[in-house]
Amino acid sequence: MIQEDTNMKKRMRFVLAAVMVLAMCQGALAGCGSSNMSDYAGKWIAIAIVSGDYTIPETAADDPFSFEISEDGKTQVNVADENGSGKSSVKDSELTLSIEGSESKGTIDGDTITFDDMFGTGTKIIFAKYGTSAMNPVLYLGDSEKKALGTWKAESYKEVLDDTPRTSMDGYSSMADALQMTFNMDYDMGYTASVSVLGESYEGVEWSFMDDTSGMLSLDAYNILMQYTDDGKMEVSVSGGTNDVYYTFYCVKSE
Repeated sequence: MIQEDTNMKKRMRFVLAAVMVLAMCQGALAGCGSSNMSDYAGKWIAIAIVSGDYTIPETAADDPFSFEISEDGKTQVNVADENGSGKSSVKDSELTLSIEGSESKGTIDGDTITFDDMFGTGTKIIFAKYGTSAMNPVLYLGDSEKKALGTWKAESYKEVLDDTPRTSMDGYSSMADALQMTFNMDYDMGYTASVSVLGESYEGVEWSFMDDTSGMLSLDAYNILMQYTDDGKMEVSVSGGTNDVYYTFYCVKSE
């Protein structure tokens, strides 16, 4: 769920920041530059954190990890508002970031550099070159989140005692007027959704998928849980509101 995602991010950042800040505070910094460092000069932003099979795309709202390489290999590092200096060097497709005796090696692949075990934290970090298409966090979403992107509209619904779904709802000209959700994800805004539910509209709603099939939306007025179905639709449970409703909507994705 959303809270679990947030807590995992905080734990990962704390471990990584503690190791890197300790290295940056130890004194003069080591490492050798590379004659080809101009090819890699510029700012690199942590765009995804990987722990096991779990990948968390990073956004501007997160505490940014970044480093900036100059053409002589000197490198400025920023972690959790702590700044330090280091050196970067490149051999073949491997970049070595050195901070006072501590080294971390990353694999260069176009506009990304992937550190499989950054400074011994056991955490995999993917950095993207600032201003490139590699900074699009959608590239690092899981399948369930990628599937959600776009607009979903209700085509039918059930109340608690209904055996079969109804294709019309009193007070609404179409089922889509009763429930419509548009899911977005980008670096600047993060996970946001536009939601129209039972005559009320919400913007900038936070959303998340907990596993391959189940997700949720954060609304004050309603509890909204989402579940993909085998036929490619989305089953959406809506409960709460001023009338304390409980509906199950069946939504299809707009092309």
